[in-house]
Amino acid sequence: MGRMAKSESAEARDWITGLEPGTWFWSQDVPGRRDIAHPVLSRLSNDEASGVQRIAKGLYWRGWPENHEFAYMSPNYTIAAMLLAGPGAGLADADALHVLRWTTQVPCKALISTLDAPPKPPHSTVVYKPRGNRRRVELNWSEVTILEALGFFWYTEEPWHECLSGVSDGSAMDRLPWRAPIRSDMLRWAAETEDGATVETLHMVNEISAVLKEMEVV
Repeated sequence: MGRMAKSESAEARDWITGLEPGTWFWSQDVPGRRDIAHPVLSRLSNDEASGVQRIAKGLYWRGWPENHEFAYMSPNYTIAAMLLAGPGAGLADADALHVLRWTTQVPCKALISTLDAPPKPPHSTVVYKPRGNRRRVELNWSEVTILEALGFFWYTEEPWHECLSGVSDGSAMDRLPWRAPIRSDMLRWAAETEDGATVETLHMVNEISAVLKEMEVV
């Protein structure tokens, strides 16, 4: 006799539990019918042993199961907040400065820039900062974070030449908790319509863009 076909709920469960620990996913990513996938997600997220956590409506995190040495690890709510914010998101204000090491001051909460109406924060440690520059929708998290750091630069105690050096040697970019290349042309284009952009800010954008251009050539 042939092997019995796997049920749709079993396929959905296997897909979820087969994800690499530390993976973010949306409920619509789960294969199969919604009326089958949603109950499976509900069961798994209510079972602490599974390592699957519901972070916000539609957003889940595949953590480590209870018998794993990393089972104690929590999701990165900064990443969750930016996923929920959608296109145009990035670290904001002092958080952007801190992650690039352009300041030694540590913000009390994760500050996330967002376009449009901000969603409900995924955790009490997250604060959204609404922005109005629609060009940011074309940028990735790294590019938005750079713009935010430049717009908040006057609050840093670090000299500009050292901040620029951190970009040129790659150390600033290495601190970003994701991998997204910074496109110098897109950075300059978006900076043109930044709220409150000054001549000095645009000059710094041009300097960073020139450094990034050189790195692209190398």
